Amino acid sequence: EFDLLRYFLSHCSDFDVDYLPLNSNDYRCESLLEITAEFILPHVRNLGMSYNTYNLENMGWLTPQKFKHLLSRCSTKLEKLTLSHGARYTEEDVDEGTNVWEREEESSFEPKELVLDYYKEILELSKFWSWLWSRCGRLERLFVLETEGIVDHLAKGMLYHMPNLSKIHLGKTVGWKSSRRLADEEIATL
Repeated sequence: EFDLLRYFLSHCSDFDVDYLPLNSNDYRCESLLEITAEFILPHVRNLGMSYNTYNLENMGWLTPQKFKHLLSRCSTKLEKLTLSHGARYTEEDVDEGTNVWEREEESSFEPKELVLDYYKEILELSKFWSWLWSRCGRLERLFVLETEGIVDHLAKGMLYHMPNLSKIHLGKTVGWKSSRRLADEEIATL
């Protein structure tokens, strides 16, 4: 399946992808997602990963393993990473996902800009956040738009892993609808 696409991309070694948005529909086809991970993600400058499991029968399933694998395929070309996630994993998924973050997978991405939007109940695992923050050594700009349950992990990540951080934006920008904004206590923590 997709042999021609795989063949074509295997012969394209020097290219850049300015922006790649991945959403729930993109996670459905395993073979196409693997081609994206192998041949396209290493060339992406701006990656947007969004996911929502509120309508599971119509959407792909982004497991913790797949999530980490996709991020791990990014390279030093990645300048901006936007994570927007509304997933509700089961206890089994979270338990299974916990071990994923302990295994080292070769990865060289270190974005300069990170946007966290609507992080609710996604992998509220300190190991995931530690894994992500450890790749934020070059981070200069951080946008925390809407989150739940990660402020403590984020504060620790900023303190220990983000020495180049020069701009922090907290809360949604004007014109965006928001069902939940950062609370005063969360802003004070950050």
